[in-house]
Amino acid sequence: MFDGGVIPSTIDVNTAAYLAGGVDIGSLAGGKPIFSRNLTPDPSTGLPLTSEQFVETMRFGADFRRPGGTLRVAPHFPTEFHMTLDDLQAVYAYLQAIPAVVKPINIVP
Repeated sequence: MFDGGVIPSTIDVNTAAYLAGGVDIGSLAGGKPIFSRNLTPDPSTGLPLTSEQFVETMRFGADFRRPGGTLRVAPHFPTEFHMTLDDLQAVYAYLQAIPAVVKPINIVP
């Protein structure tokens, strides 16, 4: 059950910060916090991936910040996507079409 929205059983979306990240989504073993990243197309703080890199990340968990690294940290990275190439390219196109938000994500250890 959602609450807090104008319409009952919904939540309102802060459109000024939509998909801009910075939400604490838990922690890894050892207590290191995990924050959602900025997925907007802002060139300085947003999603830095090309369409091809985005598809590889979503399909295989490729981490382009660490060559050869992976983002597959269970349970935080889904291991089974049933999305086609067209689906993933459409998601990327959508993320590129939303308004850019400048929001650096500072993770404090």
